[in-house]
Amino acid sequence: MDSWLALSVSCVVVTAVGSFASSLGGELLFDDLKAINENNDVVHHAPFVEILRHDYWGTSIRSSGSHGSWRPLTTLTFRFNHELHELEPFGYHAVNVALHGLVSVLFLLLLRRILLPTDLAAATFGASLFAAIPVHCDAVASTVGRAEVLSGLFVFAGVLVHSLGEDYTSPTAQLLLLFSTAAAGATATMCKEQGAMMFVLCLALEILVASRAPVTTAPGPRRAARLGSMAGAAFAVLYLRLKVAGGVTPEFGVEQNPTAHHPEFAVRARRLPAPLPIQPCLRTTFAYLAARHTLLQVQTSGFSCDTTGSSIPLLVSSTDPRQLLTAAIALPIGALAAASTIGVLRRWLRPPAKASDPREDGLGGVWFALVLLIAPFLPASNLPFHVGFVLAERVLYTPSAGVCALAALGLHAATSSVAAVKSKSGASGGGGGLGLAGMSTPTLRAMSVGVVAVYASAAVRRNGAWATHKTLFRSAVAAYPENVEMHRALAATLTNFADSDAEREEAVELYATAMRIDRRDGRPTPPRVIFNLGVAQMGLGRLDEAESSYRQAVRSSPTSNRASRASGEVSTDAFARYNLGLILMQRAEGASAEPDRAAPLNEALDLFGQAYHIIGGRAAADQHAALLGHGCGELARLLGQAETRGDGMFLKALIIALMEKRRCED
Repeated sequence: MDSWLALSVSCVVVTAVGSFASSLGGELLFDDLKAINENNDVVHHAPFVEILRHDYWGTSIRSSGSHGSWRPLTTLTFRFNHELHELEPFGYHAVNVALHGLVSVLFLLLLRRILLPTDLAAATFGASLFAAIPVHCDAVASTVGRAEVLSGLFVFAGVLVHSLGEDYTSPTAQLLLLFSTAAAGATATMCKEQGAMMFVLCLALEILVASRAPVTTAPGPRRAARLGSMAGAAFAVLYLRLKVAGGVTPEFGVEQNPTAHHPEFAVRARRLPAPLPIQPCLRTTFAYLAARHTLLQVQTSGFSCDTTGSSIPLLVSSTDPRQLLTAAIALPIGALAAASTIGVLRRWLRPPAKASDPREDGLGGVWFALVLLIAPFLPASNLPFHVGFVLAERVLYTPSAGVCALAALGLHAATSSVAAVKSKSGASGGGGGLGLAGMSTPTLRAMSVGVVAVYASAAVRRNGAWATHKTLFRSAVAAYPENVEMHRALAATLTNFADSDAEREEAVELYATAMRIDRRDGRPTPPRVIFNLGVAQMGLGRLDEAESSYRQAVRSSPTSNRASRASGEVSTDAFARYNLGLILMQRAEGASAEPDRAAPLNEALDLFGQAYHIIGGRAAADQHAALLGHGCGELARLLGQAETRGDGMFLKALIIALMEKRRCED
């Protein structure tokens, strides 16, 4: 490695680590809890074969409730982290930051080898930009985003290895390179499904290399062999991935992807006749979402860990001003893609008389950068099939390399133009032009350093949002005020971890806002949300409001709780009855007349009995049954059985309470 390349690598590593070092103090948040804290494959050290049978969240990949994400190698890295330091967050975040630095270096090498072999400064700018852009916080600062980082690592490594096929001509070397590339593609796919698009990038690289080759070069059986091998490897990897799923396709709720659940798309997916007239503008919603994903890659603010439900309303009108954003992004990219594709294919089919100078191959570089932008994003775009999100910053980790490559090519073109002006001015003796040109190149490069610094500082700020659940959900609500799920999540966090009554008041208001949005959009509010509102109101001492919320939660809860019992979860219905019983007990204690005590105590007794039956009558050792036992013990005490304390056996307390109720009725 020459000294200039070593300096560039150092700059990229420093930028990557400096941009994301502030995430090292963060907690395990949001999706991290399900993928790590609650995942038996990680914390309970299930046999490795079980990891191969489970999805990213520890559920059987073939079950109807699976998310459909099969990433066993990423799960295995979490398990290694857990072996070393259990659930201490620092180690998980440190691995993510180190991996991001390594991916950024690989991207630098890819730029230098394939797109900018003669301009190390521009390649360093592109890789530093990739290392710093804040859209990567969702993949780096969020531990669960390691799937994207690992997948990107093997995608870039695979493309780099594949590019060596032009340098080594021996059959043994070719075979070794092909095997290594295929292995990298398989590994990337087992880290994150998007990794399978590495094979598309290798195909694009073959086309790019062929378009640069002179006409005197033989068609190349080696190239045909490489193309055939990559196609075969891609087919094998995809077949394995489908085989693992066993033909089960994930089902996503309407709150996760409302556009996909619109009747126009739903009936088409089932090949049924459409009961409603087709609304062509709805088709542009996915195009608009793709444009928003593109915009996210150049933003410095406005990020969110979640974008579901009505966060982004559907486009149902051709006069919707958001159509302008789609056009403003899609038209330039489409025109650039069409022009570069035509140019590359024309040169591929009609090779030049001599090999192209990479410095004159800007068109081919732009084309490959666009492939790098579009191909890895395609599986997450809702275009080939629907996915479980509206917007997701995490899926942009590898595609953002295409935007950074375009920025590097732009800097290279600008500095090349300045050099051409300088050369022309020198030949013509134009001293003024020479002075201007001589100042322009350093100025352009200084501006590129400034751009990286702006994005790095934005990444540092965004990392702050990933410090705690409170800061994370506050940032999501600020970015998308119509995001019902984030209103509920922030309200629940403030209720459970409130530092003051002001935060409890804020939680009540957040729940109320979420319920207003639900009513506006014609959605029922889930019982668990109504129950959580009651908890927040109860914490503030608003017993009348809490009682109303608990009664509403009981009315809206499902009549059957078999699913809850089968999954080992205690339903909201049981806890709503329990808390409602507690409120009634408080009312009875405050009543002076005996008749005013009897009615609420009897109702509380009924509610506790119903809650007991809902949770399935489990033993007192169960924490939920023990909690209910505490309430029944206190109820028995109020009914006159003072010897039965709240820490007694649940069944004993319940029996005493029932006997006392019967005695009072007699």
